[in-house]
Amino acid sequence: MNFRSLSCGLVPALGAFLLVSCSSSPKNDSPSADTRLQLRALFDEEWEYELKQSPETATALGDNRYNDRLDDYSEQAAQADIAEKQKFLTRFEAVPAGALPQQESLSRELMIRNLKQEIEGTQFKPWEMSVNQMNGPHLSLVDMVTLMPFNNVHDYDNYLSRLHQIPHALDQVTANMRQGMQYRMMPPRYLLEKVSTETQEIADKKGAASPFATPAEKFPATISESDQKRLKTAITAAVDSEIAPAYKRFTAFVRNEYAPHGRKDPGVWALPDGVERYRFQVRRMTTTDLSPDQIHEIGLKKLAETEAEMIELAHQLGYKDLASLNDHIKKDRKLYATSGQEVFDLIAKIHPVGQSGQLVEARQMRDPGFRVAAFGDVLQQYDRTAAGHRLEGPRQ
Repeated sequence: MNFRSLSCGLVPALGAFLLVSCSSSPKNDSPSADTRLQLRALFDEEWEYELKQSPETATALGDNRYNDRLDDYSEQAAQADIAEKQKFLTRFEAVPAGALPQQESLSRELMIRNLKQEIEGTQFKPWEMSVNQMNGPHLSLVDMVTLMPFNNVHDYDNYLSRLHQIPHALDQVTANMRQGMQYRMMPPRYLLEKVSTETQEIADKKGAASPFATPAEKFPATISESDQKRLKTAITAAVDSEIAPAYKRFTAFVRNEYAPHGRKDPGVWALPDGVERYRFQVRRMTTTDLSPDQIHEIGLKKLAETEAEMIELAHQLGYKDLASLNDHIKKDRKLYATSGQEVFDLIAKIHPVGQSGQLVEARQMRDPGFRVAAFGDVLQQYDRTAAGHRLEGPRQ
């Protein structure tokens, strides 16, 4: 897991953990209560393992206990993680579902499915193909600047500790990528060429210009001048003598060794295990055992049904075809909101405040660092850009 994108497997785990956390506390006066307590303890233990095993994920979720370390990107760590997940799977399966209330039984079922999918997914060795133009440790490491707290000297020392670990992390990623090259497990070449451009830009920025030096631009007033000087000097030194050279090496590897062997076809079918990989992802994303062709046919059928309904609606409104209706919608400005209040009223009508509040509360329960921007800020931004019909979120 990394800062930029949490593992897909983490979301079901969070959901299952949330279901158990929101349920009422069982009274320990029956076998059923004992089972519920056992399940709750197991969820807590598994969640604590997830956070400790991936310090970067913990930071992204607002848990700062492991802010002085980075994830272990080695294949050995990946294999060890799967071994632990297998142990957790065995223990969750051993909890008798029949002794649980419906909600907690569902939580158990979701966790078991999630663990099974993660274990099964290791056959594709995702750590050997972890870099592309949008995601990967080469980008997520930069993102930690925006996710870590910088309130005191301890926070800055944690950050420094992580800076010193970045060269080793990139070396681990490089080793994994070299391993994947042997089996032609490669992203498309044209995307890898973008990766080398991205990492070159990071490597070229030295000293205060580096994104890794951002925390040293301004310190909290509670940090003494002597500590500020020490920390700024240490951060700059780490950037220039450790991080920039590490990114330079990584860039050279991607540009000169890795990208030239990238696959020519962009589709997953071009990978040696492309068919199996695609079937696995379809099954994981749709939660069905339908084949990719069957899923595709369902999509085509639904599109045809939707288009037929839209054409019927166009005829009912007096338009000869769908294109005419769409053209009218684009040109009739009466159909467009002219103020933030209109947008607010429409949202309030479609999504009552109670529902939105519940969603926000649920998100905050699983993510202590989650913040909700004032909707008024969004409305003000809309009012400022309404002339251009552009809606943006609040600027931080």
